[in-house]
Amino acid sequence: MNCGKNEGTKPENIIKQVTSETVPGAIILMHNVEEVTLMALPKVIDTLRAKGYKLVTLSELVAATAS
Repeated sequence: MNCGKNEGTKPENIIKQVTSETVPGAIILMHNVEEVTLMALPKVIDTLRAKGYKLVTLSELVAATAS
């Protein structure tokens, strides 16, 4: 999932997109050079964890799917 369409807008837009579109195994692309992205990130993480998602690095995801 690419958050590019909401970068430079409001944190709420990014939070809504990520938390509503994330599915198991999803890769979420967020550019950290955007202040709005950094502002949204804590809420995104908390919301996804509350939904039972485990956040991992890309290398961890690839290793898990290769087994």
